[in-house]
Amino acid sequence: MNIVNKLLGYVDLKITSASMAKKNSQSVEKNLKLISEFYRKSISNKNSLNPYITGIVFSKDRAMQLHALLNSYFHYTKNAAPLFVLFTYSSTEHENAYQILKNEFSSFSVTFIPESNFRSDLQNLIRSINADRVFFMTDDAVFVSEYDLNNCLQFNPIDYIFSLRLGRDFDFCYTYNITQKIPEFLIVESGKDQLNSWIWNDMKGSPDWIYPLSVDATVFYKKEIEVLLNIMPFKTPNSLEAMLQQYNSLFLYRVGICYSNTKYINIPCNIVQTEYENVSTNLFSTNQLLHIFLNGKRINWHFPSHLKPREVQLIEYSFI
Repeated sequence: MNIVNKLLGYVDLKITSASMAKKNSQSVEKNLKLISEFYRKSISNKNSLNPYITGIVFSKDRAMQLHALLNSYFHYTKNAAPLFVLFTYSSTEHENAYQILKNEFSSFSVTFIPESNFRSDLQNLIRSINADRVFFMTDDAVFVSEYDLNNCLQFNPIDYIFSLRLGRDFDFCYTYNITQKIPEFLIVESGKDQLNSWIWNDMKGSPDWIYPLSVDATVFYKKEIEVLLNIMPFKTPNSLEAMLQQYNSLFLYRVGICYSNTKYINIPCNIVQTEYENVSTNLFSTNQLLHIFLNGKRINWHFPSHLKPREVQLIEYSFI
């Protein structure tokens, strides 16, 4: 609560744990708008932000899938940011798999943090990060092509939201099983790594393109996320993302930025939580992948470059 009170002190507001529980969503949103305005004034010059980025990965019982994510991230990402993996497991076998994975990535800039209480662990982790930009990832995703993460540094995250999960090829919404329109982009930067912009709020009817508060490879201003984490109730990555949607109006009118080709794609082949009825192909259970992993095989995460995001989402893993 200290950071919230400190920031709100600039606008003559005070929030305590007791009073926070009594405030309705309109009141909370009003406070956040004031905080957002404070941020806007304080970092209106993008050069006032430090040039550092940090990634946080959420993982449960998916050492095999996490292996594919981490390998693909470090293979395809130029100027890769350091990662923290906040992980939990449901059995000794899954715990052993994470230990094996940790050993395999001992030479990479990855820190593994065993989860005890997701909300407080994430709050403490965010608080400890020095980078001004942060992004989240989930363990059931992979990177599919090369890109330079430093390209996001030219955009002030109070005005722009940089997404690696979207691209001009992202014209199908897996969650709703519908084709979706893509924006009429403005080209921000041409060349090998073309960057494209749109306004999130202009894309009503396209679920993925009007969804800025995703925990999948979206770059945020760290201090802003820190404030949100301190005022929201959540228990898992799924409820975290659900609670974030209460504050969509603070982000919808910002400019979205993406590459022409999607860089990061979820492959929803199983489900590890019970809070929400997420859609899954159910091609592999976590225990099936666990036993394959413990037998020394790994997901072949080098997917053919011609595949569209929809095809990658539905892919059946092969192993090497």
